[in-house]
Amino acid sequence: MRLIFILLVFFYLTSCGQSTSVEKENPNFKAYQIPGCTQDLPKNSSLFNSCFTYSFMDTLKVDLCFTSNCCPDSGRFDYSYSLSHDTIKVTVVDIAEHLCRCNCNYIVHTEISGLEENEYVFECTYYDSVYYQQVVSRK
Repeated sequence: MRLIFILLVFFYLTSCGQSTSVEKENPNFKAYQIPGCTQDLPKNSSLFNSCFTYSFMDTLKVDLCFTSNCCPDSGRFDYSYSLSHDTIKVTVVDIAEHLCRCNCNYIVHTEISGLEENEYVFECTYYDSVYYQQVVSRK
């Protein structure tokens, strides 16, 4: 009797254990600072609106500009992100010391793969303020 019960449980678990639903993949996020200080910004445009560029095919790639102290000029930033429905929120934090009396423009490159929707609101905060907010669409 015990053997029959074990066999019934075994058949039940093996036959019902298969699922036809497919789980969504978690997006893969990476961000890094392009080395060095960038002086080449478009003329007659502010830093805020001139340095948001993106491409979005399989992977969303976004370049953003930030102004910060020029010493040291590498390893300045820490990054995090969250994804909620159609909104991608990226937070950039300046973690380096301010050792000089000068500022530089830095480019931060982000890549997010595994996104399923064709359009998102990309929002970036810097110093606890929304620095960029842009709709990005797959091309």
